[in-house]
Amino acid sequence: MSRGDRNPGLARAIGTSLALFAASGFGGCVTVDVAVQPPPMPTASAVAAPGRPSVSFDEALADARGALGRNDFPAVVSAMETLAPGEQPGAVRILVRDLAKADFTMAERVADALPRGQFLQAEAADVLARAQVARDPALATQWALAEASPAIASRARQTVAEQLIAQEPETAMQRLLALPDSPARREMLGYAAAGWTQRDAEGALAWVRTMAAGETKDRIATSMGFALAQSDPVRAVGLLATLPEGRDRMAVIGAIGQTWIARDAEQAWRWARQLPAGATREAALAGIETGLGGAGSRAVRDDPTFTGRAGSLAVAGGGAAALTGLARDDELRRTFAALLDESPARAAGYLTSLPPADRRDDLVDELMRRWLPTNPEAARTWIDQNILSQGRREELIRAAEARGY
Repeated sequence: MSRGDRNPGLARAIGTSLALFAASGFGGCVTVDVAVQPPPMPTASAVAAPGRPSVSFDEALADARGALGRNDFPAVVSAMETLAPGEQPGAVRILVRDLAKADFTMAERVADALPRGQFLQAEAADVLARAQVARDPALATQWALAEASPAIASRARQTVAEQLIAQEPETAMQRLLALPDSPARREMLGYAAAGWTQRDAEGALAWVRTMAAGETKDRIATSMGFALAQSDPVRAVGLLATLPEGRDRMAVIGAIGQTWIARDAEQAWRWARQLPAGATREAALAGIETGLGGAGSRAVRDDPTFTGRAGSLAVAGGGAAALTGLARDDELRRTFAALLDESPARAAGYLTSLPPADRRDDLVDELMRRWLPTNPEAARTWIDQNILSQGRREELIRAAEARGY
């Protein structure tokens, strides 16, 4: 059986870097309409613009502060761009940190004015989030949840969640759970659950097991499962019993296989082969295939336990699976937009679950504009693993390098 006979959606869904899942929020699609984001602003050039004089670090900061005094935000950005790319993040952090102490709203406006699709916005969002947590943890949570700017919202929620978990993990989780449900709250809970698991897996797992059964527990346990699969696949296997049947459970199984095969191939194969035949074993083998890299397809295809039943998993297409034509295209785009609003990692996981023909260039471009600023390593890994055309991969990498990622 050739690789093409298998379910390509499953193999590619499992093939995404585990970094996608640790911060991906919760399972399940949010069927809400999300406005299309405006086109990205020009990004900082790799070198100073032609004709623009080179200035020192201190001079650039002084120019930026002078522009702030005039409320000239384009001039603030221009001042940052006079620096070499390696100096720009430090300058942004200093500028936003100092400004946040005096005028937090103005600091937010600076962050929003920075070039879209640029890592500088992630730096600014991180500084703003840390300043809010230091000032008032409860206020920081409300601010992150309410943050309307898509340019900084996801990174702000991630930083606030991780900072609060580092202080008092159980208190942070309880506070988030007490708030009204929303995509933003689910995103923060996902970041918080993953962060707690990475810091104290034993404590996080003990806590989630005390929760009442239900969708919220399932979602939190799934986020912990992805995080644990990255650090301790053996322990992650023990968490599987708490996860409900479905796509997210299968993805966690695949993530376990991907990590485990790289650490202890013999044990990973033994674990996968003793799983029940069918969807569960197929998910583990798909993860192993990805973990093995180029040799993975043949190794899995030749494994005597492979049954070819990966197609039984409902992972490709979500609610669009039974649709055709324009209706299917509209449903794919609406689902992608909703997941992208939760987090780029969720949207990436959705795209990898689709057949290659459904991964439209405009969706991939939008994903990269939103994801590269917050997690360039994971975004570039996704490009390498999930874009079939070498020319298209090179195009995306060139665009990333032009933006300084």
